[in-house]
Amino acid sequence: MRPSKKTDILEAALRVIEKEGITAVSFNSVAAEAGMTKAGVLYHFPSREAMLMALHRYDTLQWKERLEKTAGGKAEELSLAKRLESYIRVNSDSATYTDLVLLLETITDEQAANIWVEVLDDWTPPQPPAELNETELNQIIAQLAADGLWQYEATTRYTLSERAKEQIIERLTRMAAS
Repeated sequence: MRPSKKTDILEAALRVIEKEGITAVSFNSVAAEAGMTKAGVLYHFPSREAMLMALHRYDTLQWKERLEKTAGGKAEELSLAKRLESYIRVNSDSATYTDLVLLLETITDEQAANIWVEVLDDWTPPQPPAELNETELNQIIAQLAADGLWQYEATTRYTLSERAKEQIIERLTRMAAS
């Protein structure tokens, strides 16, 4: 089945971000990347803001699909330990510059932040209480380390060996389950 024009546009916008950064996302740049007219992009997205929010939804949907595939089920069907294991595994191999840029946008854009929260809250521990028990502490540390691993992969030119990644994943998974 052929992807919809809307999906083609979003994929093109992600490529623009990957090449030139989020500030380069415009109707003209996305249309050129998608091989469409500006009017064709405007038909699907009436404003740049609408296109950016759709990009956030699209990117988080991709994350959710990877999380579900890795976990072997939907978040509501799984234990927190299993959800965290999937989160750790996906974070260890899915970091892209585009994901990082979109996630950074959530710092100053509450609407974008809410889109990410809807997905990430299903896969990570709840807001921790003021004082953590041992299990909660291990789960939060595992999440923070997985986030750090993701950021490391997205922002450095160094790549961990597959064996090193697997060792880290194993350790964090044990922490998340204890």
